[in-house]
Amino acid sequence: MSYGLRLYNTAGDLELDVSDRLTRFHSIISVPALGAGGSLFIPISGMSTDGTWFLSLSKVIRNVIIQIVSGGIQVSTNGFATLSFNVLVFRG
Repeated sequence: MSYGLRLYNTAGDLELDVSDRLTRFHSIISVPALGAGGSLFIPISGMSTDGTWFLSLSKVIRNVIIQIVSGGIQVSTNGFATLSFNVLVFRG
């Protein structure tokens, strides 16, 4: 017998089956301080926009935009300088 989590909607259709995809920790990326309006591309081998990659920040960061793009992550500030921080990368 296998273990996992299955969620069904009110019509009885399967919505989520955790046994299909287990999220794994991939890496920690250190992002250096960016100046006002700064932008930085950080390559991550194999990263794609297929919905299987997830990010988490090590602390609350204001004025920062982080996007998953093909081949890595794009980090930019929206006009204000920011401190350095870490990004935790996960793959589902």
